[in-house]
Amino acid sequence: MKRNKKAIIVAALVFVAAILLIAYGIWGGKLQEKFSKKSDDFYPSKITDENIGEKINLSFNGGDIDYSILDIKDLYLYITEDPDADYEAEDYAAYWYGLDVSNLGGTDKTLIKHSVTEADYVQVNATIRKYDASVENTIRSELTVWLEDYYVMIQDCYEEDVFPGVTLEMFVEEELSYLTPYYLEITDVVVTKTFDGIPYIVAGAIIALIALLFLICFVFNLKKRKVIPAVLTVPVVILIVASIVLFNHLRTIASIDEVGLGMYTMKNYECTDTDELIDANISSIDEFIEWAVKNHYFNLPVSVNQENFGCAAFAATTPEGDHLFGRNFDYYTTDTLFIYSHPEGKYASIGCADMAFVNVGLGSSMSADSILGKGYMMVLPYAVMDGMNEKGLGVSILELTMDEVHEDTGKQPLLVFLAMRAVLDNCASVEEAIQYLDGFDIHTGLGNSYHLMLVDKSGDYAVLEWLDGEMCVTRVPAVTNSVVAPGEHYNEGSVDGRLDAIVEALGDDRVVTEEEAMGVLGIASSMTSLNEWSCVYNLDNFTVNVCLDTDYETVYTFKASDFE
Repeated sequence: MKRNKKAIIVAALVFVAAILLIAYGIWGGKLQEKFSKKSDDFYPSKITDENIGEKINLSFNGGDIDYSILDIKDLYLYITEDPDADYEAEDYAAYWYGLDVSNLGGTDKTLIKHSVTEADYVQVNATIRKYDASVENTIRSELTVWLEDYYVMIQDCYEEDVFPGVTLEMFVEEELSYLTPYYLEITDVVVTKTFDGIPYIVAGAIIALIALLFLICFVFNLKKRKVIPAVLTVPVVILIVASIVLFNHLRTIASIDEVGLGMYTMKNYECTDTDELIDANISSIDEFIEWAVKNHYFNLPVSVNQENFGCAAFAATTPEGDHLFGRNFDYYTTDTLFIYSHPEGKYASIGCADMAFVNVGLGSSMSADSILGKGYMMVLPYAVMDGMNEKGLGVSILELTMDEVHEDTGKQPLLVFLAMRAVLDNCASVEEAIQYLDGFDIHTGLGNSYHLMLVDKSGDYAVLEWLDGEMCVTRVPAVTNSVVAPGEHYNEGSVDGRLDAIVEALGDDRVVTEEEAMGVLGIASSMTSLNEWSCVYNLDNFTVNVCLDTDYETVYTFKASDFE
């Protein structure tokens, strides 16, 4: 039979195009970074008055922006080093300079102060300006207060001297010497997302396979009606089986939605085997990772980010009688995931997780918008940091800078982080949760102890702490990062003014509106340099209001029906 040369050429070209598509999926990210990321050189220490008015194009990672230091509207502080600085050198220094965002809209302001992943970048057009004397003096004054609080906080968090031989005055003076009198007036912002090559690779592989089959048929004069169906049967069967096996994985991944910059939601279909998780007798983070990899990732490697955090929480009541549970999660700015979960035979719940735990999103190696990143996010229902269930029970975990807890009384072991998921799934009240957790030997990790705050819609509340081998239950309506149980350990941990500020702001009756409750969290967050989210859970109507990164003007509200 005569070969169809034209068909062979077309099939060969399609095959080559598919291979190029696969190659682009593999190396496209490097190409994007090489040709798209362009920026003027910017040396903060070398700017002079002669540079005032110059327009520059600058790329940076927003993770070094701190918009909570200055109480000056639309002026943020950015800390950076010269691009050619040697981090190991004795004269290494990081410089503070201002970002004026008064010309930007709300969305662009959020882009600036929220940051992006390591592979992403914010690109801005800006003009170099110089502070007038009054503004510079105000900045120096406010930065001084922040640096003093930072010095004390860091020293309190660690047993050893973090700044050996450096007094508070010396520390502040040195940092202030790096404050430049110049700032950048930003006119517009562009954020480039991490390149996700998986769709290109999958599409290229499918096209390449089909093109190769046609090419073989054309070259060897084979019957396409017989060859192609026979060869494609195997991958089609594999695809069908995989879809059945991965059905809940795919449903969960498909449910992930970005509802705001750095704010995502997910409906949990896959990680619903809480009883099996508890029965696995997990007592460490490593054991949990091993279990999750085996049961939900088919033994594929998954890494987690094991960091510590600070927090604040309180119980309050609205004038209408609804019961509120307020919570600050004080951590570096990362991406946040709100999860709706309703395992069969368990209570429905809404919980909040930090996506950096699985190295996804802001400041991490994977974009939350990539397929791989969403696959990693799937296990986060087991890592919620606070939440509430349909019965009106709220729970949150807060760090204590004390030695790890590893109870050994012969009871079933339970990792304190997993206790959050267990309580939300199984307990309807504070008292039920207390009795439930008393049946376990609690284990912490990450070098610290932790305590839990519980609040329910009956008005009951309690703080659970594990001290000297026993669970201590203390009925207090507010807590931060120090022990509240009376006795020799009282106030151990990290003591600061947040707890007193919360108690004072709430008043003796603790009656506040939901907006006022968020304001109380704002007061607490203003006393620390870190805040990832602030939540006000309404335990009576099963809704939650959320603000990210101390942006108390932007409020997200979630209820169960939002996840349907």
